[in-house]
This record gives sequence, structure tokens and C-alpha cells, in this order.
Amino acid sequence: PIGQVATVTEDTFVCADGQKCHAWLVMPKKPMKSASNAKPPVVVMGHGLTCLKDMGLYTYAVEFAKIGVATYMIDYRGFALSEGEPRHLIDIPAHTRDFEDA
Repeated sequence: PIGQVATVTEDTFVCADGQKCHAWLVMPKKPMKSASNAKPPVVVMGHGLTCLKDMGLYTYAVEFAKIGVATYMIDYRGFALSEGEPRHLIDIPAHTRDFEDA
């Protein structure tokens, strides 16, 4: 289970156009060591097309946490708890910008 290797925090981020997208930050309990003792590396993850972050991405987040890497799992604009109209519209350029803004 994820609770054994990481903590999960709900988050939102604001895109360049003002839309707010929902995300989960998964921080490993044992972060990867680095020369600068900075925060652990982060992988930004979002599901393909119409899936949501809670549809299987946890499996990957657990594996990343085991090696000390954080994950930031996002839901695209118009999906789940993220803002955006119309709802459930697949907009590849906008979703790409969501990744960039995350």
C-alpha cells in the first residue's frame, strides 16, 4: 500500500490561462539522496485521454516512492475535480499545457 512508502497530499495548480487543475503529490518517506540534499526528483503523471489520476496511477507512484522519487499526479482541465468547461472534452494541446503548468 502507498501509505507504507509515501504520503499523499491533495493539491491544485493554476494553469497559465487561469484554470485550476487538481493533483495529488506523492512524497516518498525515504527520499532519494542527492549531493545538494534538495527535495527528491518529481515525475509528473497524467492518464491518457479520458482516464483520471485515480485509475491506476497509484501503482506507478508506489514504485517511484520505493526508489525515493516523488510523483505529482494530475487530472486534466475539465475532468474530475479540475476546473474547465466543457466537461470531459479531450483537448490535447490544452492537456499538454496542463503538464507544462504542473
